[in-house]
Amino acid sequence: MNQQRSIQSRELEATRLAIAWEIVSGSEINKADPLYAARVVRQVLAIFRDPEGQVGALPVSPRESQGSAGEAFRISYNFSGGPTSIPLTVFVHFIGEKDNVVFQDDHQPPRPTVFWSERTTYSRDVAIPRETPPGLYRIRLGLYDAFGSHERLDLDPQQGAFAADYRACEVGTLRIE
Repeated sequence: MNQQRSIQSRELEATRLAIAWEIVSGSEINKADPLYAARVVRQVLAIFRDPEGQVGALPVSPRESQGSAGEAFRISYNFSGGPTSIPLTVFVHFIGEKDNVVFQDDHQPPRPTVFWSERTTYSRDVAIPRETPPGLYRIRLGLYDAFGSHERLDLDPQQGAFAADYRACEVGTLRIE
């Protein structure tokens, strides 16, 4: 798995470099000053870089929520660390018993991740779709770049959160009656 991620990272970096060079080589910048063009390529690559910053996922509050289909419930999301180098979007997936995403609550946090430090907590009302069957759902969340590379940040599961697939963490449950 790590070797595959490493290959994907190199392919992504090569794509980023090709895009940056395409931007610069097609402009007058390259013809006027090649050293300046190289600096511009580095700046363009910085725009496309992976979102840096160590962020930890903590359990949601309440850790075991309850709700009914067609209604909303209130939940608090909890993170530690930051900031990130670029603003990231929070994805929240409610995972059914077949390990499938039944519904989600992707959103921009009220305070952008580039300003996070130490601990970040905020609450949201999440609407449960009317057609959602009763049962126990695991809450899985993470951070990703919605406006660029769509890369997910590697979250650090902390104090009762658990690492999940695809750079996500499991942070609680929702029981739908």
